[in-house]
Amino acid sequence: MSDFVIENGVLKKYVGPGGDVVIPDGVRRIKGKEGMADFGVFIFAEKVRSVTIPVDGISIGREAFFGCKELTSVTIQGNGVYIYEGAFSGCKELTSVLIRGDGISIDKNAFLGCSKLADVTIMSERLDIDKYAFLLVDPQISVFAPTLPLSILKTGGLGMAAAKTFIARNREYTDPAIVTEYVTYISSQRK
Repeated sequence: MSDFVIENGVLKKYVGPGGDVVIPDGVRRIKGKEGMADFGVFIFAEKVRSVTIPVDGISIGREAFFGCKELTSVTIQGNGVYIYEGAFSGCKELTSVLIRGDGISIDKNAFLGCSKLADVTIMSERLDIDKYAFLLVDPQISVFAPTLPLSILKTGGLGMAAAKTFIARNREYTDPAIVTEYVTYISSQRK
């Protein structure tokens, strides 16, 4: 028996034992909350420790992983991935996220309230991050994104609190003029 109920490319239900979950090829959408009385596939899952999503062209539905109690790491490796609003919100044990691929979109509140999230690595040439994607995360969050232009941070996409560690970890990959411009921008926002 499969750990997944998949219909027409939509992952509708997870019935596995938890642990390290790998989303199977062929899934195009992980069902999220679609109405007031509806729930995401992994909402409040208790035994899921890590999730790996190695699928191109997938969308991770609204609140699909909301409140996963034991989720500590998320790895997304695919092109054309859309992470909807609140997809991983409330995952209070989540400490690391790796996103690798092109054409990645991260909606608002995608990682809202992931208070232990301390390490985010984003490797993407084409990336769209909502300015509230990482709202209410650890203020000392360490973001490593060597292919991400610093200009995207001016929208607040990774949170103002991540500015110092972002610059420190990415300085060697980024045009010094852009780093200087961003440091000036951050300083002006603190006044």
